[in-house]
Amino acid sequence: ADLDDVPVGAICPVCGGHKRTVELTVAIAGVASVEVAANQPHVLVRDDDDRPWAEKWASVQFRLKELRAAYASDVTLETVDLRLRATSFYDECNVLRDWLGNDKALPTSTRSKAWNYRNSNKALATCRDLCDSGKHLMRDGGTTARIRSTDSFPPRVRVEINWASPNATTKDALDLAEDCFQAWRDFFKQVGITEP
Repeated sequence: ADLDDVPVGAICPVCGGHKRTVELTVAIAGVASVEVAANQPHVLVRDDDDRPWAEKWASVQFRLKELRAAYASDVTLETVDLRLRATSFYDECNVLRDWLGNDKALPTSTRSKAWNYRNSNKALATCRDLCDSGKHLMRDGGTTARIRSTDSFPPRVRVEINWASPNATTKDALDLAEDCFQAWRDFFKQVGITEP
């Protein structure tokens, strides 16, 4: 019997019982278990030990959505909010290589290609440089990149590559993020991975 309109604690009009069964459908990227308790307003999702690359890809997509929303916002955002949205995307995007390279469900050839792809793609290499430059106060070589300026009205974030050098170049943070996102999608196509 459908008990949606029957108050909790009232007897079932069909069988006269007090027990209820709850049916729940949950879509989760990767392997997980779901635990639901009837009459309690929560769902506990427990991830499996083997974490698939699709889990990190979902984080990349979420962070890009946040950055796009910041750029589209009519509200003046705080500088720290803009910077964190950009750096959070780059951090998630940068480590996707590790997730692809270590996912045992992928063919060995695909996993090894992921390790090299990030370094060979210009946008992803800039993303790597930005993350490495942000992680270390000083770098011992390699290209440095950093978020150099933030304009909160309209929202804009500029990434400076080869920071503070005569040949420094700049790129809009959202443009770089879109390029990185597309680069990974191109990789999926090249190696025959179905994007979740």
